[in-house]
Amino acid sequence: GNATVQSRLSDQMFEEFALIGLGACFFFSAFQISTHYVQRFGGSRITRSTSLKVSVRIVSCTQALLAATVGVQTVSTCTDVLYDRSVWLQKYVYFGWPYLFYDLYAMYSAYVAEHGNSLQVFMQYKGSVVIHHVALASLGFPLIILWRKGLGDFFVGCIFCSEMSTVFLSLNMIFKQFQMKETVWYTISGLMLMLTFFFCRILVFPFMYWMYGRYTGRLRLWEVPSGIPWFCTAGCVLVFLFQAYWFRIIFVQTVTGLYKKLTRSVTIVSNG
Repeated sequence: GNATVQSRLSDQMFEEFALIGLGACFFFSAFQISTHYVQRFGGSRITRSTSLKVSVRIVSCTQALLAATVGVQTVSTCTDVLYDRSVWLQKYVYFGWPYLFYDLYAMYSAYVAEHGNSLQVFMQYKGSVVIHHVALASLGFPLIILWRKGLGDFFVGCIFCSEMSTVFLSLNMIFKQFQMKETVWYTISGLMLMLTFFFCRILVFPFMYWMYGRYTGRLRLWEVPSGIPWFCTAGCVLVFLFQAYWFRIIFVQTVTGLYKKLTRSVTIVSNG
C-alpha cells in the first residue's frame, strides 16, 4: 500500500544522503591525510603549497580511478544499452557528487598557500574549472539522476570511462611537482595520458553512436545522429570539440617532449 511505498522512498532517500555524506567525508579526509603524509615524507624539501598541490592530484587520481572502474564495470555488464541498470553506477553518482565541491575547496587551498587569499584572482586563474565543476554539480547530477529517467546507464558508464585519462594527467602533475620531468616515469605517464585521452575521450563518441546503431538493428553509424534527439547530438558535438582541442595540445606536448628527449639522448651518445 501507500505505507510500503513511502517506506521504500524513505529508505532510498536515506541511502542517497548517506552516500553523499560518505563521499564528502572520504574526499575531504583523503585530502587532509595526503597533505599530512606528503609534507611529512617530503620534509623541508617541499613547501606547503607543493604538498597541497600534490595532495589535490592524489585525490583527483583516486577519484578518477574509482569512476573509471565503475564505468568499465557498467559498460561490460549492460548488454541492453538503453534499459540495463548498474547498481554500482547509481551508487557512485551520489558518492562522487561531493568531489566536485571538495575539489574547488582543495584547489583554492593550494592556490592560497602559494599566492595568498584572493578569490578574484583565483577565479581568473581557475575560472574555467570552477564553471566546469559548478555545471556538472548543478546540471550533470540531475541529468543523470532525474532527467534521463533511468535510461542509458551504458552511455553514462562510457562517459565515466573517460576519467581514465585523468589518472595519468594527475600522475604527470605529481611528477612535475617533484621535479621528475626527465625521468622515464614522466615519459610513460605522458604517453599513457595521450593514449587514454584518445581512446576514452575521442573514440568514445563514435563508439557510443555505433553501439546505439547496433542496438536499434537498423541505423548505421552515420545515420545515428539523425535517429536520436537533436540535443543529444548537439551536446556530444560540443563536448567532442572541447576534447579534440585538448587532445591536440596533449599530443603536441607529448610528441615534442619525446622528440627533445630522444634528440638529447642521441647527442649524448654521439659526443660520448
